[in-house]
Amino acid sequence: MHANADAADTPASFEWPPETSRALATRLRFVARHARLFARPTILDVGCGTGEHLTQYLARLLPRAHLIGMDPDAASISHAMARFGGLPNVRFTTSMPAGDRFDIVIASEVLEHVDSPAAFLAELRSLLKDDGVLLLTVPNGYGPSELTCLAQTLLHLYVLHPRRGANHTRPPVPSLPSPVRADLGLDTNASSFHRQFFTRRRLLNLFARNAWTPVACQARMFLHACPSCSLLDRFETLASLNVNLARLLPLCLASDWMFALRKDLSASPAVPPVDIRPGRLHRRRQLWHELRFGAASSSGQRGTDGAPTGA
Repeated sequence: MHANADAADTPASFEWPPETSRALATRLRFVARHARLFARPTILDVGCGTGEHLTQYLARLLPRAHLIGMDPDAASISHAMARFGGLPNVRFTTSMPAGDRFDIVIASEVLEHVDSPAAFLAELRSLLKDDGVLLLTVPNGYGPSELTCLAQTLLHLYVLHPRRGANHTRPPVPSLPSPVRADLGLDTNASSFHRQFFTRRRLLNLFARNAWTPVACQARMFLHACPSCSLLDRFETLASLNVNLARLLPLCLASDWMFALRKDLSASPAVPPVDIRPGRLHRRRQLWHELRFGAASSSGQRGTDGAPTGA
């Protein structure tokens, strides 16, 4: 099932995660391929969540690496420390490490949650060595997953809970409390809805204007966050087909992208960092999500541990 993995560098005791609608194994292989460019890589996983889906697998797969998993959600980190604190090459924290720079910086399913992507990338740049690699996974804001979630949002707002007057408020979408989600091994930030809906063109312009050079871009999966995904989670063969289909189709049809970036040392990053101004539809979608999830759900730079939630 994982014939593409580099068996020579994989510990005999390591078990790959099952391929699901979240394409966890595909993401792990992408990250590991770039981390193996360094003999003893230092890795920072920003927005690591509970550590269940990526950080702990990396620590086991790359025993010579030193990892830090960072997430601002205390319940996430408490769960990660309880479950994986015994691993000798990883530690978890709720704050960005000060004064350290890393070979690899990971921000998986985080960029879409921040108010200023350019400012967030600038912070990650300060944590990355000049010859290091920044690894991002980002939902396609207009791919199958996000369009499905948009349809669910519009259904919630205008069919299930239509506005009935100036004082009428729609019920918020229910979610499990953070400590409960942590006990279940889930990403405790999954209720943090998306602030950004990226096109690939907008991302590439964002990278270029802030002195980043893409060295790799790969589709992660075709379908995610849709009714059929329960089948993908039950049958790994279907999940692998979902991943392979994304590789065959144009990148614009993938639900999620994986990027590897290096600093463009020949250019100076913009000061202050330059965001790419989104279009009118993007701002309308932000409004719809705030109406559905409540303004209190807006969460600045909170990260996620899994694949796109669509929230």
